[in-house]
Amino acid sequence: MNLSTILEKKPGHIVPEAMVDHVNKLRGTVSGFAIRHADNGKPEIDFEFAETAQATKQFMKLMDASKDNSLFLFFSDKSGKFDTKKDIQPFVLTDGDDAMLAVFLEGDFPKYANPDGTRSDEGNFWEQFLEPMLVELAGDSKSLDDFYTKLRRKTFQDTLINSSHNRCVFGFLPLTGEPILFGNNELGKPYEWGNISDNMGFGEVKDKHIVAQAASAVAEVAKSTKRRFFSASEASPAPEVTPPVAPTAPETKHSVPTPAPGDAPKTDTAISAGSVWMAPPEGAERGVRNMWYRTFNSSHPNQLPKEHDKRPKILVAPHHIEFAKRPIKSANELKILVADMKNGSKIIAPKDFKHAHETIEKTPDIEVNVTGKQPASTQLKVVPQNVSDYIPDMKNDEVTKAMELAVSFMGDPMQRPTLLDLQRIEEGWPKFSAKIGIPLADTMYWTPDQLMQLDKKALVQLLNEFKTAFRTTAEFKDMVDKETIARTNVAKAVHTAAKEELAPEPTKVAASGGGKRRFFS
Repeated sequence: MNLSTILEKKPGHIVPEAMVDHVNKLRGTVSGFAIRHADNGKPEIDFEFAETAQATKQFMKLMDASKDNSLFLFFSDKSGKFDTKKDIQPFVLTDGDDAMLAVFLEGDFPKYANPDGTRSDEGNFWEQFLEPMLVELAGDSKSLDDFYTKLRRKTFQDTLINSSHNRCVFGFLPLTGEPILFGNNELGKPYEWGNISDNMGFGEVKDKHIVAQAASAVAEVAKSTKRRFFSASEASPAPEVTPPVAPTAPETKHSVPTPAPGDAPKTDTAISAGSVWMAPPEGAERGVRNMWYRTFNSSHPNQLPKEHDKRPKILVAPHHIEFAKRPIKSANELKILVADMKNGSKIIAPKDFKHAHETIEKTPDIEVNVTGKQPASTQLKVVPQNVSDYIPDMKNDEVTKAMELAVSFMGDPMQRPTLLDLQRIEEGWPKFSAKIGIPLADTMYWTPDQLMQLDKKALVQLLNEFKTAFRTTAEFKDMVDKETIARTNVAKAVHTAAKEELAPEPTKVAASGGGKRRFFS
């Protein structure tokens, strides 16, 4: 379930205050930022977190002070039991004591959800998947610039996009070069001043270009080596965990008023035909109840109704009524509900066909009389397609053929292309998901009989895309290392047999800095 918004500001611009205020009211329970600046000619990334709601004016001060710099802002509604200290972004990758990359992300990552709701999906995705991948990628890079180049590659970005369920946004702020933005996102919108991952219904706003503003604020910030924009004294009071509701447009003759609790709602049949007034499920946690309102509020999408703590009824669209009736209580149940809404129905567990072929092979083929008359001795017999063709198992003759092909494919390990050679070749090939227009993750739901309906080229394309995803794992790196060692040992044996002197291998010097992780000197 999406509870966060990422805002990126370009150098030389500020974000309109109305936009910042709109996002802050809807998602500003916690916040964070990352800004890139030059300290005595050396680029640095400063970042800070706020575990309480902040006044919009604080963010505008930050805009003024960062007029010439790249800036990322993170807003999130972390009401409930979230571990805000671990879940507030940016997530930061360091080289020793220095930040070398600020990472922002939001979207749908259901397989990284905590059943008890104590961690955000994004936080788990960072710790369990993205951070280890970036550490490995940095360790394999020749320099910091080489590391940043790898982050801009389509294969790397596709791997992250395919790790989400349906929607995702990634924003990387490096020390040098342009910020890196990518994802699969229908809620975001680009503006002249930058980008936002979810504008939550905010209308078009005009950009305010900075000419010569906030000189005193910049001078004040420059005096301090440690920038601090969020202070406890200037934080806005936040008596409620749920962010306040943004003001809505005045009611017109076509608007549907929200009924008071217990009152019989009045409807406008011109816009509510088939819709039903409904209250959230009994026993739902407060944060879950608020997200239920935002999910099903058809008259004011993605907004909370007035006096939402009193559980008023809202108008639910006809195609959402059955989903809105579901008795949910926890955040995990709500995520399952939203996933079912996207799929159009409940997820049905696949059938087990493990031993089906044994029964099928024992069943004789049936002769079908297509004429309706008694068959003559020369009459054609129509035999149904053998169902075992759709079971992902092989008969003995198929196994033998596959083994012979596998042996012939292996060849001489010293003559065949290396794993890295194949990676360079296949990087330029079209991706199955891009050709078809679906996320790669969706193919995980395809059953064996569905896969067997694809032609050979489509299957090869699909396999290559899974190979591309596998290349980001530690197992692939281990395969490359073993292959390199094996080829080196063979080369040494050949040289030794020829009595040629081998050049000594360079001695690796351990990096200094105590227990600090350092990639680049």
